[in-house]
Amino acid sequence: ILPQPGEPLTEYGVRLLALAGQAGWSANNTFIWGYSLDHVGYILAPEKADWDMGGTEGTTTFWGWKQGQRLLDGDVALMRSLRDGSSAPEDEFELNYSYNAIYDLVPAPPAVPSVRPGRVVTEPGSIERFQTTSFAWEGGDPVVDFPNVLMQQQMPDGSWAAVKRSNGSIIDSLAELHLKYRLITAAHVWSLDFEAPLDWPMGDYRLLASGVANGAAYEVESEAFKVTASASLQIGEPVATENGVEVTLAYAPRPGNYRVIDPLVDESTPAPVRYGEVRFRLTNGDGASEFIDNSPRIEVLDERVVAIYSVPISGQVQVSGRDDFGNTTPP
Repeated sequence: ILPQPGEPLTEYGVRLLALAGQAGWSANNTFIWGYSLDHVGYILAPEKADWDMGGTEGTTTFWGWKQGQRLLDGDVALMRSLRDGSSAPEDEFELNYSYNAIYDLVPAPPAVPSVRPGRVVTEPGSIERFQTTSFAWEGGDPVVDFPNVLMQQQMPDGSWAAVKRSNGSIIDSLAELHLKYRLITAAHVWSLDFEAPLDWPMGDYRLLASGVANGAAYEVESEAFKVTASASLQIGEPVATENGVEVTLAYAPRPGNYRVIDPLVDESTPAPVRYGEVRFRLTNGDGASEFIDNSPRIEVLDERVVAIYSVPISGQVQVSGRDDFGNTTPP
């Protein structure tokens, strides 16, 4: 793993991979990570002509056209040390980003008192997956307060427990919960927005927040709200083929959502249901029969990625679909 303290350009990355190969590291096992350890702007390959061209990349390569070579040399020295099991080369560059001495000279802005800290402004409502709910409360001035937030789920025995990610860490950060602030008629109103992704566990939840207002701690919790499966999957019209009947199954596009449904599909187009099933109900003189396909073909049709479900039957059929997380087509 080769962390780079900025945004490497392609040519720089190509040269770095070549140097890694010369040092004994294959390209397949070498990963270049930009924006790591620091950020000095763009990182150009050491070509003066490229830097002289200016533009976005040239004008934000602040240390000149030799900057790229200096970083390449440092990477090579580190790769050789890692390969040989020797000590890392001495870093002669000391960096101090502390501005405390400057900040200490700036008077702290006065905090505006809170009128009713801990007052609930908006309770969250129950939602389906892909939808968003909000919780708002009066807290403290952001000059002195940045609230702590927590999401809890109700357990089968009625108790409440912190919601955890798949790796076991508690969800108490602002990746899943979006925090906002507004000053409304002298009230410091904080709000949390939560958008349930396609695989969010169904159940009862609540949101908790705590902070400081008027020199004292406060805590506030929301009413419980439900997260349920979505009945918004889109299923295509059945198409007869020489091998049977087939349909497409997709997630409805959600261009206004902040969560990605499928990273390989544009947010404005339906995303294929890669993991799901379609039920084909065939009715004839002998009654009704049901056939299921849960192994879709993923194809590109008309420049769009689609999931195609099919069964080897013929005749008029009714179809319904669901994904592996319980989201379904409309009833």
